[in-house]
Amino acid sequence: MGNYKVSTTETRGRCLKATTAFQPGDTIGLFTNPIFSIPSSGQLSSQCSHCLRSDCELRLCTGCRAVSYCNVNCQRGAWKPMASGGGGHKHECPVLKLARERGGGRVLPTPTRALVAVMVNGKVAEERIKELEGNVNGFRQDARGWEDIRLQAYMALSYSKIAGPDNTDKYAEMLCKILTNTFNAYDPDVSESSVFLEPTLAMANHSCIPNATVQIEGREALLIAERPIAADEEIFISYINYSNSLKHRRVDLAKYHFTCVCPRCANDLDVYTVCKNYPSLTANEYSLVSAASLQSPAINRAIPESLERTYSNLQDDYKEFETSLGGPSKDTLKRGFAIVKPLVQANLWAMLPMPAFLNECVAYWKVSSEYPEDSIVALPLSCLIASRVIPATSPLPWSTNRLRTALFLCNTLYNAAYSVTDVKAKLDRLCIRVKLDDKRRHTIANAHEMSMNYLVAGMILHYKGHLHPESFTIHAANQLMTGFRASRGFENLDTLPEGCDSSGRMAAVRSWDEDKLRGRPWEAFWKASVVDVVEALAEVGARFIVQELGK
Repeated sequence: MGNYKVSTTETRGRCLKATTAFQPGDTIGLFTNPIFSIPSSGQLSSQCSHCLRSDCELRLCTGCRAVSYCNVNCQRGAWKPMASGGGGHKHECPVLKLARERGGGRVLPTPTRALVAVMVNGKVAEERIKELEGNVNGFRQDARGWEDIRLQAYMALSYSKIAGPDNTDKYAEMLCKILTNTFNAYDPDVSESSVFLEPTLAMANHSCIPNATVQIEGREALLIAERPIAADEEIFISYINYSNSLKHRRVDLAKYHFTCVCPRCANDLDVYTVCKNYPSLTANEYSLVSAASLQSPAINRAIPESLERTYSNLQDDYKEFETSLGGPSKDTLKRGFAIVKPLVQANLWAMLPMPAFLNECVAYWKVSSEYPEDSIVALPLSCLIASRVIPATSPLPWSTNRLRTALFLCNTLYNAAYSVTDVKAKLDRLCIRVKLDDKRRHTIANAHEMSMNYLVAGMILHYKGHLHPESFTIHAANQLMTGFRASRGFENLDTLPEGCDSSGRMAAVRSWDEDKLRGRPWEAFWKASVVDVVEALAEVGARFIVQELGK
């Protein structure tokens, strides 16, 4: 194990501990031999069932016609038994075929498929899962839930043709272990969804202020330090979305049958309080926001005292609103704004459900044509998310969420530069429309979307060592950089923003990577070319939301 070890604690039982010290961003471990790593049932037709890729042509397994593969190598890898590091599909295939035939073409639920994968691969898989904690007593206390688990176990037994009078409870308990220890991986960039179980990684305990995070890519998982970790210190990850309210975090953790007592829960800390006390905020010198803005966010502290009492209710109200959405429209967004308005008034853009609401706004204004400048609104809204939402919940600039958001901003900048006519004029009309101050308006007028796109993509690639090398984010950023160079974008750059000590933007952008690596002064250039522009556009986005939806 090298960098980590399985240990025990008096209160939490088994755990993972570091055997050496780690700094934020360090890789603690790479886990390459999961018990299973399979697409969620709803993704079986769109993801390879071995490498889990979706950006490729897939072919159905000719045996079960339930799973798909992207090439012969993946099919062979999946066919190999689990004991040899494969996916064990050779034993699973007839079971999935029978289930599909008896179920009228429907596939088994994801947990049942995961249980089947363990059952049919014999002692090797069962031995690996045997030592995991399953919280079986907790599951049994919920009579209806326990019966559902037993039903899924019975279904798996029936299709697997494993006989025995006592086997239902045995495999129901095994399913409890699967439900308790499996990682659910979702990549919104490519709509990939999968479940992953690796027994050593599953030993890591939960905290709503974790010191490590897990990145899952195909059949591998990276464990990366989020905070400084001392040798022999316990490694904590988060099982849930820790930016939820305390009430909703407790609901999400209920299936694990414990109550979290981390500082965030014990003191009911909001995302801004946790963020400003983060130990490594200075790492944001090379990011879309400044460390100062994270340490002293521009929020209205006169409102949150009363807001805390209704924060959970806001999430409940918005969840009910989301279920009624038939598609983005201005009327539905106005209804959503009425729910989140207290958060907007307090400048609490990072508190849920604001992020979900802003994503709906971006989706709507990407296709809206009510006004000529609507075609550019997605850019300031993307900057609002990139600077005032995601950094507060993910304070490190190389975190997965931060880099995904930066990639989305890159794509929005690219579209603005190449697909929107009269970009500058439309942005200026938008600034006038929301009554933006002259200083920010000048910053936006002096910006250059093409160079920003290149520089932000370069920032993403600067942090590629903190992501899995096969990450979609890294792949897409590389494509953007290649496209920029192929389009001869360097030759079309105009002068630098005021205050930057360089003869021209082209020279500065062209030498950016080299200068950054050599440690030359670059802060003024980065601030003027990227950070100030993102902040100014974010203000446009914030004002636009209030003006358009708060009427």
